[in-house]
Amino acid sequence: MCINLLWCALRTRFIKSGRKTLRPYILVLLDIVLGFGISGQPPDILCPFLAIELCEYRIRALPPYHYNCRTRIVPYIEPKDAYDAALNSYHNLSKMPEKQIAAVVDHAARLEFASPEKLGQHSEKHQAEYGITTNAGYLNEVKKLLKNPLKQMALAISARDRSLTLYVWDPKVRLLDGVQKHDFAVFDLDNNILKTLHAKIMEEIEKNFDPRNKVMLLSDQFTSKGAKMVGNHCVKNYEYIIDYLETDDSTDIQEIYSRQRFEEEWDSIPEPLKQRILAVDKIVLERYADWFDYQLFKDYIKMIRNRLQIESSCGILAQNKSGEAHS
Repeated sequence: MCINLLWCALRTRFIKSGRKTLRPYILVLLDIVLGFGISGQPPDILCPFLAIELCEYRIRALPPYHYNCRTRIVPYIEPKDAYDAALNSYHNLSKMPEKQIAAVVDHAARLEFASPEKLGQHSEKHQAEYGITTNAGYLNEVKKLLKNPLKQMALAISARDRSLTLYVWDPKVRLLDGVQKHDFAVFDLDNNILKTLHAKIMEEIEKNFDPRNKVMLLSDQFTSKGAKMVGNHCVKNYEYIIDYLETDDSTDIQEIYSRQRFEEEWDSIPEPLKQRILAVDKIVLERYADWFDYQLFKDYIKMIRNRLQIESSCGILAQNKSGEAHS
């Protein structure tokens, strides 16, 4: 109560003082020191009142530290650590200097798989692509990619688990089963783990860069997309999605992107590969359709269910035609 009385007395004295230029600033200063709004008014009443006063005295901007607006002016101090500064640059979508990009690469180079079991699973799946036979050899391929001066990189939020993710790929083409692919590594920077390394076509890599997921490209080299084809290696990698779903391995999202591309190219896929794709689709629908609820997974389930219905209808139609021909 005493403070309220003091405040009212001080305010009345300054209003009557005639010091028009300083008056608004002094009032706000007293607000901050004493922790009260002018006349106890809520912000939506106070702020227009003060703005009118400032306009009257030809002061064009509200003063800093305006208490009832709940604003503060604070200096920005960039983190000393280059990696922390790089994360700040990403979150503010400001251009990242070379020093910060190098810090991101150095950080990624120290990351490992979530467990020795995860390393073994991924290494076993993709060793043949690199002509290696050991887990150490597989990890060495990751290091070689990160050391490649021509590597391309991007940061984005994963559509699967909303984690900040670093994507790194080699612009050099790796030809697998007649399909042009690129070595591609994925790093989860929020959980500090290496997720995977294997070859993907450029169109599938770019599916990770949905603008809604806060994408920042860290390189500007051009990578040729090559011809759109679906080969044995593509389908083999898609078959691994069953393992990924069973173990809740977030690499499943990369195979969901692959399956989306298969759908786009469906009419050009050889029949034996179509049957392998459909076999995986059936297992996913039977076992895992309700395991995850993120939007991309829901869209994937809807897509493969629709494809199976189409193929089933075509099969019934073909059987009917065959029966009519025999009769």
